[in-house]
Amino acid sequence: MDTPACAEARQTLAPHIALPSGQNGVLWLAIEGFIEIEEGTLGDPALEHAAQHVADCDRCQSWLDQLFPERVEARERAKHYCCTSMNLAVNDPKASLRFEFMLFRGEEPCWMVNDGIEFVHYCPWCGKPLPPHPFEQPTST
Repeated sequence: MDTPACAEARQTLAPHIALPSGQNGVLWLAIEGFIEIEEGTLGDPALEHAAQHVADCDRCQSWLDQLFPERVEARERAKHYCCTSMNLAVNDPKASLRFEFMLFRGEEPCWMVNDGIEFVHYCPWCGKPLPPHPFEQPTST
């Protein structure tokens, strides 16, 4: 059963999380636990308190999963990558720095960066070695 704190946090957040993500990107980063929520982060103390509660509460995270089932798939996909930034660089066509795996001349593993052939060996964000294969294996249809 949800607590009164859960109900209050959800009621406070509901109108804000229904907006297109471009209008509430910082809020989503806070809810997902990607950034620290400090006084003034969101410009509204009640919203900051609610976001912190949801970020820390398993019940409220489940509530978000029910509202936005794509979150579950996104978390599962992210487990295959070295870091969140690389996940976005591989999967978001609008990313300013895009990575794509290919076999150079059909045999040598290579990571394309913004459609240019590069022999990148380490993730530029987390420093981990890049695999000699795609992070996710293509699914057969």
